[in-house]
Amino acid sequence: MSKGNEPAFGGTAMTAFDGDSQFVVTSGLSKRQYFAGLAMQGVLARGNHGGINSVVAWSVDIADALLAELEKSP
Repeated sequence: MSKGNEPAFGGTAMTAFDGDSQFVVTSGLSKRQYFAGLAMQGVLARGNHGGINSVVAWSVDIADALLAELEKSP
């Protein structure tokens, strides 16, 4: 699910150096984080959610399922 790491709203990217290593740092939410946040809102709005651990797990599962389905679409 590489597309889940892309910025949700464009964001910015810059190259950073740490000694001999080079890596890219992005700002803003990833698509996965954004979708999980939206799913969390829906789960919490429903009420009787079974506790915070359940909400977090469900939200991430929903986001991952959505990203997987979007990767199938053209």
